[in-house]
Amino acid sequence: MKTEINFDEFVRELLHRIDISPTQFKTAESHYEAVANYLEKGGVADDIYVQGSFAYGTVIRPFRKGKDADYDIDLVSQVLKDRHETSPATLKKNVKQCLEESPYHGHLLSKEEGRRCWTLNYEPKDGICFHMDVLPCASESAEIIGSIIHKGVPSYYANTAIAITDKDKKTGVYSWASSNARGLAKWFMDINAPYLAQVADTQRRTLVHDGIYASVDKVPNPVLRSSLQRVIQLLKRHRDCRFDGSPIEEYKPISMVITILAATIAKQKAFYSATILELLSVVVQELSRFSALLEQGYDTSRLNLDKTILSRDQTGWRITNPVNPNENFAERWAEDDNARAKAFFQWVRWLSTDFNFDGKKSGDYFELLGIYFGKSVVSEAYDKLNLNPLKAPVIITSTKNMPKPYRA
Repeated sequence: MKTEINFDEFVRELLHRIDISPTQFKTAESHYEAVANYLEKGGVADDIYVQGSFAYGTVIRPFRKGKDADYDIDLVSQVLKDRHETSPATLKKNVKQCLEESPYHGHLLSKEEGRRCWTLNYEPKDGICFHMDVLPCASESAEIIGSIIHKGVPSYYANTAIAITDKDKKTGVYSWASSNARGLAKWFMDINAPYLAQVADTQRRTLVHDGIYASVDKVPNPVLRSSLQRVIQLLKRHRDCRFDGSPIEEYKPISMVITILAATIAKQKAFYSATILELLSVVVQELSRFSALLEQGYDTSRLNLDKTILSRDQTGWRITNPVNPNENFAERWAEDDNARAKAFFQWVRWLSTDFNFDGKKSGDYFELLGIYFGKSVVSEAYDKLNLNPLKAPVIITSTKNMPKPYRA
């Protein structure tokens, strides 16, 4: 029976229970490929691709109301016409009608219309459930793409901008909103590439050794995980569990904010060989510095904070979309007396204390680990690692004498 375990080994085993497995990934892939083929044959889409966590390789099983929930798949359904050649109402209704007419997808389609998407709810398979959000969109206009490039975004990111359908829930009026799922995914994967290069060969050989893939060249990149991707997964799971049932749950940070902030910091620090704990420490320490922005009468020049990560002025808070400066992921942070900003920095404080494992006996707060990550997955991770905190208190350690360039 083990009495000591390295943090990264513990986290990998923990995330193994909430990450999508290679087998589940193949199932999800078959789901969205079937939808893509159907919409293309139906003539309502020209280009269909995944966005969000499936595109970034940061998928986790969501945690809601005290238990694991369905996996979310976000699918972009794009026509090559630009926003001036069609209308958002027509485009969105065409996608719905096409799905309704499908003998298979029709019964999966939710009756409730989302603000920007249609949702397909799949039947459970092997104890795993999926639901897929299909986002109708058109190509963005040349004028708007030009304005994005003019603001400093490289053309290889800006050129994939899209106009997504957006329905006002109060008035029922449809309009266009500018987005860029493919450009943002490329931005993230460009940052992730040197981090992934550190571990890709080892992970490919492991998957082949375990019999999941026949050869290393058959292992697709989406099933590999860098330290950056692992950190984001860990942050998202901690967010879900820590806010679950909390009085401030409605204000919890959205996954896009977590992804953008972590990736921006990882890009700036260029700590490619970092372990999961090392990179996590970098991200949390950097985010903690910005909590000073909550203070009244703050002086940004005195604080010397990097505005490319997060900023605040008299107009509100700002987390800029790196491939579209017109989009602000923190646009609602000033609402309700800065409730979302306060919830975010409360979460950062939790991160600073909850991940402080070094040298402490996890048997003393085995129950707390269940609060941070979910009781069932923590118990399963302990069993797999042959740990028993009730009989022998386990010490979770970090890498010793690790370099700390972020403190220089």
